[in-house]
Amino acid sequence: MLMEESDSFARNDDDIGCIDELQMRINLSDDTPVQKTYRPIAKPLYPEVKQYVEDLLNRRWIQKSKSAYSSPVVCVRKKDGTLRLCID
Repeated sequence: MLMEESDSFARNDDDIGCIDELQMRINLSDDTPVQKTYRPIAKPLYPEVKQYVEDLLNRRWIQKSKSAYSSPVVCVRKKDGTLRLCID
């Protein structure tokens, strides 16, 4: 079974695996979009965050959205000094 589904698993650190035909449905309790208050990113971090997001877009790990739902991004430094983007 693992061999049959091998495309679903990451092959290296630059891969996250992919299941193209996977569709998910999220059942919500109401239709009111959740919109959290935007948190500004510190000016010194902005170029690094922009590059990080562009890299994620280029890898197709994330995609642009026009959804009415939104959550702010929080920037956190990992122990090794690299940036981690967290969704609040």
